[in-house]
Amino acid sequence: MARNPNNVDVTRRTHMGALIRQKRLAAGMEQAELARHFGVTAAAIGNWERGVARPDFDLIPGICRVLRISVTELLGVEPELGLTGRERELLQLYRSMNPAHRAMAMSLMLQLTQDEERQRRETLRQSVAAMRAVYGAAAGFGAPMEGEPPTEQLYVRRNPCQQKSTLLVRVNGESMEPVYMDGSFVYVDERRTPQIGDDVVVIYENTLYIKQFTPQGLQSYNPDKKRYPTIKVDGWVNVRCVGVVTGRVNDYDILRGEELREVQMACAEAEDR
Repeated sequence: MARNPNNVDVTRRTHMGALIRQKRLAAGMEQAELARHFGVTAAAIGNWERGVARPDFDLIPGICRVLRISVTELLGVEPELGLTGRERELLQLYRSMNPAHRAMAMSLMLQLTQDEERQRRETLRQSVAAMRAVYGAAAGFGAPMEGEPPTEQLYVRRNPCQQKSTLLVRVNGESMEPVYMDGSFVYVDERRTPQIGDDVVVIYENTLYIKQFTPQGLQSYNPDKKRYPTIKVDGWVNVRCVGVVTGRVNDYDILRGEELREVQMACAEAEDR
């Protein structure tokens, strides 16, 4: 009986999507990062990975190069057809072994694979930093809080801005746009003394704010002073400075989803050792 071409296409899309997702996560890449390689959207990558659609034929060589897989593997062609000469030689040697030696060879390969996976997770663990995150500094009208602002832990990719910061703070409100967008995070250094021109995170009247430190006081980037009045600074007696903003946190910086779970697993393994 002839195969239904529609079923073949669905099977191939599913195979390609699962493989692209597996290799992308193994490479520590977000969907948006992979999308930039091929000039497509992150949503397109998501459609590939779910098997809703498959990549254009012209993109396949690039996908194989970036994710380090063979064309035959991506297309789901019989693996042996795509073997190199060395791989064929190894397969022939394996087939020539008796069952006991095959089991020993397989055990050794599994051990080496597990060692490589542990090393990959350790490399991933060392490439990120656990940082305290505060929710959130008002860029506009803030809600009163009691005592110290509550924090939680986020994992962030190591980068120059992160390495000179001690805290992450989420921006609430629109008064600091377009520099700091509502819902975004900023890096903050709690050790720095604020200077005129710095953007700072402060506590004023039991509310956490992000503002620009100017000679007139703490101001919003929004010029509407009626909505966002200047906060006067009286020798930093009436205002407590939490820290100086050192930069914006890119969405890619914060680990999420499967990648975050891998890092948490790697950190747990490191603590057990």
